[in-house]
Amino acid sequence: MSFLSLEKYLYAAQQKSSAAIVAEAEPALGYFDLSRKILTSVGSSFFIGEALADLSQELDTLREGLHPDSGADTLAAAAKHFSGLLHAFRERLRQADQERAEDFRKVLAILNEAFANLNTGGDRSDVRLRKLESSLQDATRIDDLRRLKTHLSQTLQFVRKEAEKEREERKEALQALGNRITEAHKSAARFRVGLAGRDEALSELASSLNQKQPDTNLYVALFVADAVPALRARHGNEIADGLLDELGRKEIQALAPEGKVFCWAPHALLLVWRSSEDRDKVRKLGNQLKTPFQYGASVGTRVATFSIALRSLIMQAGEALEQITAHLDQFAQC
Repeated sequence: MSFLSLEKYLYAAQQKSSAAIVAEAEPALGYFDLSRKILTSVGSSFFIGEALADLSQELDTLREGLHPDSGADTLAAAAKHFSGLLHAFRERLRQADQERAEDFRKVLAILNEAFANLNTGGDRSDVRLRKLESSLQDATRIDDLRRLKTHLSQTLQFVRKEAEKEREERKEALQALGNRITEAHKSAARFRVGLAGRDEALSELASSLNQKQPDTNLYVALFVADAVPALRARHGNEIADGLLDELGRKEIQALAPEGKVFCWAPHALLLVWRSSEDRDKVRKLGNQLKTPFQYGASVGTRVATFSIALRSLIMQAGEALEQITAHLDQFAQC
């Protein structure tokens, strides 16, 4: 074989080898190009928005890390990374759905409360409820989430405005009622005859001690309201005296209707009466006032209820007047 023939033979073999290499490289380049396009499409179609910016950045890094000559281990790791990104994407969607569902539950709860607040009776309440019902019916026909939120926001503004208007009207009505109650209390105070005081009580005790009656005993009961001085200092004499007056006439007098009630001290009332009942039974009268006394009075523009606890001393008045007085004063000051 000549040198020229050998050269042609070797050149032909080289061309066949080069063609085989090119044929093997073309599929690899095709898969590589397809993978990059898929990753790019996923990033631009799904991983969009600020909430998914971190996933989009990871996907870009994954795409840039792929090369035509990447080995099997590199491709397996890339596939696992991509699967993790898809899982994270699905989890973000699930969380977003939960948040949207929670938002709508809150909106429905607010609207439900709005129905209760606006349903106050009367023609005006009916008109407001019809407006709210019509607005909610319109909301059910809205498919776009953004428009629905806007519509519900406007509905809530209407509810808040109407509720605020309702509160203002109620406030004005309560203020007017409070003013009328205050005037009524003042008018009643001008005609009120207060309880007899300490001097009258001493006179009654002295007279009763001098008048002996067979088969009866003379008793005294002192009821002390320790909270009254603080009540008097904060709300004035009118409320404190009104409380003692009502306590004496309604509660203490009822213990012994035939007896007499006196204002022994600024925070204590004295009941003086005769009874033929057993001493132990008489001493149990104080148990009837163990429950705190409830007294309602107008304070400013509102009506307040005061709960006043009492402690009591019940004893037979068989000693001298000075000794009885000392016992009563000692108990009142405890």
